Amino acid sequence: MKVHRAWLPGELNALAQCIEAQPTLAFAVDMHMRLYPDSGRTDKGVRQKAADLVKERGLIYGCKPESTPAFTIERPPTVNRTIEQLIKDRAEEYGRKKAHHSAKQDGINITINAPGPYMLVFFGDPHVDDAGCDIDHLAFCLEKMRGKEHCYAMNIGDLTNNWVGKLARLYAHQTATEHEAEELMEWLIGSITWLAIILGNHDKWGPVAARICREYGVLAVSHGAKFIIHQEGSPKRVIDARHTHAGHSMYNASHGQLKQNFKGSDADIIIGGHLHVNAETVAKNGVTQKTAYCARVSAFKKYDEYADANNFEDQAISPVVVFVIDPAHPGIFGIHRFFTIEQGYRYLVMLRGE
Repeated sequence: MKVHRAWLPGELNALAQCIEAQPTLAFAVDMHMRLYPDSGRTDKGVRQKAADLVKERGLIYGCKPESTPAFTIERPPTVNRTIEQLIKDRAEEYGRKKAHHSAKQDGINITINAPGPYMLVFFGDPHVDDAGCDIDHLAFCLEKMRGKEHCYAMNIGDLTNNWVGKLARLYAHQTATEHEAEELMEWLIGSITWLAIILGNHDKWGPVAARICREYGVLAVSHGAKFIIHQEGSPKRVIDARHTHAGHSMYNASHGQLKQNFKGSDADIIIGGHLHVNAETVAKNGVTQKTAYCARVSAFKKYDEYADANNFEDQAISPVVVFVIDPAHPGIFGIHRFFTIEQGYRYLVMLRGE
């Protein structure tokens, strides 16, 4: 008959510590067997002794008995919200974001109070702090807009280079500092009354452009939006203006805007920038029967190291695209495009008989 060796006090205490350290009986037994590999005890025997110890000593798996702490700390209030408050705040934030994006997709309403023809001028990417920006021509165009009635301007984005991250190294290749770039941006935004300013990818790399727009009371729209222009006694005009639209083609730089029309857009004018080229396509969607003026406006930044390095061809015609809207004629027949503010304004004056 086999006689089992008695459990020594040290073994029992070690087994109790295994029970307190492990979440289950199986883990406690396994830990003890690894601590005493040469004890000669069987897994079944250790399991039974562990069960006995739990009953005898009131042990709890994975939990050491409470002891008197050496010290106590009065912790400061947490800066974190409770889970209930956090969920409530997240839901409210989602609601605000949903309302904002829904408004951009459904259309931002703009009411023109004066009846009759009017002019929309789209300024291409300025990059006003870049050495390649034709700032004299930019100032000339701003001056041509100043004080003219029935003329409304929108900027398509990328007001400055606003280099960030790894691109910040490019400040070594321009003479305008970050502070000077901010001054130039403020001059640009404050020069005329803007209908809206689209914030392009360069503008979204930091908060400065949006802040200056707020200070001057200018509507700043991230990336772009649909604008619905209302005029009493005239049909509404829908403008889809974005820094750029999805879609590229080596054969047509306005492909992104054309694609937007083919997707069923209800816009009369679909316009973007970003690529620093001019292109346009007038197209009718055969399903929706909507004819749209699909266009891309080039940039005031005429000389670009990136374009030079990649051998991009010069496809710029004008950094402004002008549309004179004649509410007397429906659809595309009431939209007239020009590449200079002077030409567009002369046509506007003629239409209005002023």
